[in-house]
Amino acid sequence: MRKNLTIKILVAVLLLVFASGLIFTQSGKIIEDDNGKVEITPIFTQGNLNSDGTYVESETSAYTKNMFRCKGLEINLDFEADFVYSLFLYGSDGTFINCYTDRSTSWKGGMTDNVYYARIVIRPSATSTEKINLIDIAKMSSKLTIKVLADQGELPQSNSNSATE
Repeated sequence: MRKNLTIKILVAVLLLVFASGLIFTQSGKIIEDDNGKVEITPIFTQGNLNSDGTYVESETSAYTKNMFRCKGLEINLDFEADFVYSLFLYGSDGTFINCYTDRSTSWKGGMTDNVYYARIVIRPSATSTEKINLIDIAKMSSKLTIKVLADQGELPQSNSNSATE
């Protein structure tokens, strides 16, 4: 009986250590590059964005809860990437502008002058209805490289802050 309890405690401790490692690797670090761009690793969390770029609850996808500056945006997928992503674009005041859904190829598109922020949604496939967990999110996001220009410039003056969850 006591041995069984000890094994259960050991397994619980190992799971906690593993989960904290996942959280650490998803910590939003910024890595500088030599060619004027920086690689960013935004934090993905379970949820989704609808067609007007606002949060909707979902257990089948993960999204970047926080918007990130996106001048010079490049999104590259590893060769072994087995998921799709959607790119959501916002203005300087957080107003939704456009989205590109269910992409399975890299993005190296130019942005119009009124686009300042982006968010990304990832999920196993465009038609998937299976639930994902922290491990799935960590695996998918690790196969995604996001780069932006190091110099994002200044934001234009604005009177509102309409960024939504």
